Amino acid sequence: MSPSYADTVKLVEDNYFHWEFNMRMKLSRKGLLAHTIKPEPTPSSQRRAE
Repeated sequence: MSPSYADTVKLVEDNYFHWEFNMRMKLSRKGLLAHTIKPEPTPSSQRRAE
């Protein structure tokens, strides 16, 4: 019996989650995780842009 489309999509999403988690762990071990996190804009910086 072949897997349904929904099962296939779930498997792909699950694999991506594991890949992303593993990459974040590798970067954090190397001390590079902060380079990938985009800071949230503060209200004062949004006012300056307008």
